[in-house]
Amino acid sequence: MKAHLIRGAFYLLLAFALCVIPLALGQRTERPSQEPRSNEPKPAQPAVCNRGWSAGPDMPSTGVRMVGVYFYANLNDKFYAMGGRRMDGVGNDFTHPFEYDPVVNTWTIKSATFPDNQVSNMACGVLTDSGTPYIYCVGGSAGGQTTATARVFRYNPITDTIDAIAAPWPGNSDEITLPGGFAVYNNKLYILGGFRINTAMTNQIWEFTPTTNVWVLKNAVLPVARGFIPAAANTFSPSGIYAVGGSDWNGTTLVDTNDSFRYNPVADF
Repeated sequence: MKAHLIRGAFYLLLAFALCVIPLALGQRTERPSQEPRSNEPKPAQPAVCNRGWSAGPDMPSTGVRMVGVYFYANLNDKFYAMGGRRMDGVGNDFTHPFEYDPVVNTWTIKSATFPDNQVSNMACGVLTDSGTPYIYCVGGSAGGQTTATARVFRYNPITDTIDAIAAPWPGNSDEITLPGGFAVYNNKLYILGGFRINTAMTNQIWEFTPTTNVWVLKNAVLPVARGFIPAAANTFSPSGIYAVGGSDWNGTTLVDTNDSFRYNPVADF
């Protein structure tokens, strides 16, 4: 028993010698690094990422009812404001896209011209056709009007050109329906619901494929008819198109809502 105690004490002292003493010596011999001399370069400091919002430059004009699209293809990496108008009312519709460059922190009014003045409340997203990405835009209305267009066009930010697409949106066959929520999923544009101007909302879901310019009315419908729905696609599990809020119509005016739901484009439910 005594031998075990002596051997245990020995191992304890050995551990102390191997671990604690070198640590103490290291702390004594290691001195804080001195500041570099004036003629020596200072080590680079890591970039600091501040959380929260930061102010950017003002747009060239006030703007409402635009669609924001971030175009990240072909190393372009710029933000585009498509359509919209300076203010509500007649005659204030924009005629050119706006481009924001986050590298130089400036806005530019592009030269390309929209095909018409019905550019408020459009549905827009980045789609690829034959390997080339474009910003596709669907539908819309002019300021102060009670009709809507079904036309489709696409904008190429690299060449700054706009092309008409001969595939009007069937969801606006009555010529008064604006796109509701919208999102791009697996290179297809989905439009969820819509606003039949001063009449009613719709619960339809439409799918557009850019490679064939074909529209498909999906079997699934929204749980409730809604317009002006914020929506976004998520390709990670649980994947789908997420939508929240939006507007209802009570026969006289728009009514705000707090609905939220998810649509699965693959399973169509």
